[in-house]
Amino acid sequence: MLYYVLKRILQVIPVLIGITLITFTVIHVAPGDPIKIMMGQRYDPEVAQTVRHELGMDRALPVQYLIFLKNMLQGDLGYSYQKRQPVTHLLAGKFGHTLYLAAAAMVLAILLGMLAGVLASMKPQSPVDYFVMVLAVAGVSIPVFWLGLMLQLLFGSYLHWLPVSGMTEYGATWWENFRHLILPAFTLASVPAAIIARITRSAMLEVMGEDYIRTARAKGLAESVIILRHALKNALIPIITVIGNMFALLLTGAVLTETVFSWPGLGRAMVDAITQRDFPVILGGVTIFAVTFVIVNLLVDVLYAAIDPRIRYS
Repeated sequence: MLYYVLKRILQVIPVLIGITLITFTVIHVAPGDPIKIMMGQRYDPEVAQTVRHELGMDRALPVQYLIFLKNMLQGDLGYSYQKRQPVTHLLAGKFGHTLYLAAAAMVLAILLGMLAGVLASMKPQSPVDYFVMVLAVAGVSIPVFWLGLMLQLLFGSYLHWLPVSGMTEYGATWWENFRHLILPAFTLASVPAAIIARITRSAMLEVMGEDYIRTARAKGLAESVIILRHALKNALIPIITVIGNMFALLLTGAVLTETVFSWPGLGRAMVDAITQRDFPVILGGVTIFAVTFVIVNLLVDVLYAAIDPRIRYS
């Protein structure tokens, strides 16, 4: 197991190099001058040249990329052109907000998705099964930004039950925090909940046809015990795989939800950085996304052995 984990950690290095190199190349080839955007109407060619020299933007692109890699290994992701502060400090708080939103959405998706999948598998081809599958297809098909806007319109503008944007400040009550979290968390959870429901149903239907399930029923065990202790436990491997991938995607793909709900997370910061051509923030955000995705997938692989003792890594 230790050898496997170390091997996976070493595999992160070429992945990060490849991702950062592609991102670095794309943002420098794309049109738009960050210095012009930063200076605005006060743009002066001589001053702009001085600023480029101070920021190291007048060096060759390979040299700039090597400097970025060297600083990244030391935990330094650069200095934001627009915010005038270190990227590490700027994105640390943003990532915390995104993690908070993604964790809440993932918990909601797991509860709704697994519950719906188990209910559908208990009575296949029944009205309950058809209803769950229709909701699952709708959850996958409806665009996240459209769902967010409709929830804002219904619960914010018409019913006035919930706030439609922003995040509470430090010191707010737990109830206010919860109210601000409901709509963005539900919106972000819609797609993973639908996928988890479909995977749970398929895995449960496959397991329910096994011999040990028939043996458990023949012994007179309660159906709830058979479902929870025997069937669901043995169906968890594909479900855990989907949950791990979905959580990583929630962390890295919450851009639309954060933009719609004005959530001060890493996704929204990345959108602002792209529009402002803030290269260090873009590179720093992509690096954090890549590391997060690799770590989550590594944890999922390690969980396999804990869930199913038959799995061993050589």
